[in-house]
Amino acid sequence: MDALAQRIVDLLAQSRAAHERYRANVPRKANVNGRVVVVPGDAVAARAALQEALELRRQAVDVDPEFTSDGWDSEPGTHDHDALMVFYQSELATLDGRATAGNG
Repeated sequence: MDALAQRIVDLLAQSRAAHERYRANVPRKANVNGRVVVVPGDAVAARAALQEALELRRQAVDVDPEFTSDGWDSEPGTHDHDALMVFYQSELATLDGRATAGNG
């Protein structure tokens, strides 16, 4: 594997790890023993992890804007780069809107 491919593999792996941190920290509702409970999470940590995931993917694009490197092949088949970028931007806007609405 060449240096560019390895760099992309590393960036995408770091982005997936940040995404997992987001999922672990995002406030949500969960089903516990048949009851819906609120899991408060850590909204600040969730937002930071989401921003990190987005930035790491942007870095991967910056080093290979034409997506020609074999490093992109390390992406799981269920991960669509463009869809993830849209999700990250949309979710960040939503989280920022919640924070702004809470400060009124």
